[in-house]
Amino acid sequence: MIEENQQWHYTDSNGQQAGPVTTTELRSLADEGQVSRESMVWSEGMENWSLASQVEGLIPPKPAAPSIPQPNPMTEPTVAQPAPTSAVANPYAPPTACLLYT
Repeated sequence: MIEENQQWHYTDSNGQQAGPVTTTELRSLADEGQVSRESMVWSEGMENWSLASQVEGLIPPKPAAPSIPQPNPMTEPTVAQPAPTSAVANPYAPPTACLLYT
């Protein structure tokens, strides 16, 4: 289990070794983008440096961006587009687009 006051050494975004910092400070650096889950980290008791992503619970993954729902062509109406013409459109003409339900 990782302690909040545990001391860590890490490689920053430029690949330079830095530290020691506490777990809390390391997570803050991750939030600021100075440390990532691909950064190398080491703490007392570890045999070798490891990717931060491989140290369970050290730096949580960023939440995925919400996905934008795509329209369902079976349930949502689509607007028929008029065919392009070379003539100048009459601003007083009735609309030519209509809703189609497929």
